[in-house]
Amino acid sequence: MYGLEYSKSAISTITDREEVLDWQQRPLSGCYPIIYLDAIHYRVRDQGMVVHRAVYTVYGVDAEGQRDVLGLYIGASEGSRQ
Repeated sequence: MYGLEYSKSAISTITDREEVLDWQQRPLSGCYPIIYLDAIHYRVRDQGMVVHRAVYTVYGVDAEGQRDVLGLYIGASEGSRQ
């Protein structure tokens, strides 16, 4: 859509940064009274075919009102037309 392309090595360089590793290993609260689930749907070329994928985002709000991203997951897209 935006005409941006990244190589596998560029993505690895971004995701292997120390800040990302620190974020992945940070301690989380033991209780999240509010949990939000959301998805961003997109199309990607996989083995010569255009397929639908989704990035699922899970974030929680703790008792003090602080928000934490609990996870990002890539999966098959859902929908009534598939």
